[in-house]
Order: sequence, then C-alpha cells, then structure tokens
Amino acid sequence: MKDTIYLRRKNKVILQKGKNNLSLEVMGSLLKNIESLGYVLSSELLNYVSSLSMEEITIFYNQLINDLKEMVGANVKYEPMYPNFPTQVMNASEAELYFNAMMHYFGSWIGIRILPKYEKEEREELKDDIKLKIINIGNEDDFNSIFTNLVSSKTSISKTDKEDVEWFVKEYENSIIDIMPEEIPFKENDIKRLKELAEKYNYELIEKNNNE
Repeated sequence: MKDTIYLRRKNKVILQKGKNNLSLEVMGSLLKNIESLGYVLSSELLNYVSSLSMEEITIFYNQLINDLKEMVGANVKYEPMYPNFPTQVMNASEAELYFNAMMHYFGSWIGIRILPKYEKEEREELKDDIKLKIINIGNEDDFNSIFTNLVSSKTSISKTDKEDVEWFVKEYENSIIDIMPEEIPFKENDIKRLKELAEKYNYELIEKNNNE
C-alpha cells in the first residue's frame, strides 16, 4: 500500500539497493512491458532495480504492474511483450537495440543527442509519438510529505485523500505526530478526526507540547 500511494501521488517508489547485477535482457524486458502502460523507469531507479535478485524483481514487477494498471484505468488494454516475465525475456541482441533506443529517448527528452559507441543497422523503436511518464526513486521524508501536505491543505480533500490520511494514521500510530505540519488550517476539526482514527486502530494520539 505504501508504494501504491507513493506511485499514484508522485510517480516514485522506495527501494533498497541489492547486491546483484541483472542482465540487460531482464531489464530491457521489464522496461518494454511497462512502456505499454505509458511509463519508464528513471536511470537512477534502473540502477536500483538492476541490483535486485530474481525473486525480488519478480515481486517488484508484479506490484508495479498492478499499480500502474489501476492508475491508467480499465480503458487501457495491457498487452505486455513478455507476459511471462521474468522467465520470458528478450534475447541479448534485442536488449542491446532496445537500450540504444532508450538512450536516444532520454537524450531527446533532456535535449541532447546520445549515441551508442557503434552504429547499428536498425534500432528497436519505442512506441510512436509516445510520451512516457518517468518513475523515480524516492525516500522516506519525501513520502511522509504526502501526509503533511494533505493535513495542511487549505481546501477540502477528496475521498482518496482521506483514505490515504487514514492509512498513515493506521501505520504510523502515535509517531504520526512527528510528520504533522506546523500549522493546520482547520486544526480543531482535523485533530479531532485524527484522534478518532487513532481510536479506531486502538491507540491514543498524543499531541506535541509546543513548550518542550
């Protein structure tokens, strides 16, 4: 649920770096599959993902695909190039061509031209006229800012916002106080609501003493 919230709100995930070095074939196949949903991993996140074990990348991939499918909606039909990933992957030459295409794509995106060290007769193409949304690596402080920003909002929040606030209260228990904003626009009502949520999950929300 944590990565689901983070991905939905900021196009980011939190991932611990492993000690492995996955092949271009595995990484290229993962990228090709999520490309069909309109997304791509940033170079920094790719570095983290490539360090995972096969078991870890399977878990990461399945969660990511489920979240992305929900985000893009039922109107987008998901037809992955490698439906049995990670047991089914592109071959070495396809992976090499695909990563050359990715270099070209990122170069165009940032406004510079990136060429491979040697020329190929043909290059695996990304989808025509597609603008991929980039998923980045995140961190705990940035993730916690989601709660802080929601509670400090000066406008009414949506049903999804309220559900996310409730998730934070449930998971963080009384340490939720540590990520509360300095100022809450509707403090009396919001604190009351947070205390009610805390009671729902069988703990008492203790406010900070500003004099401490």
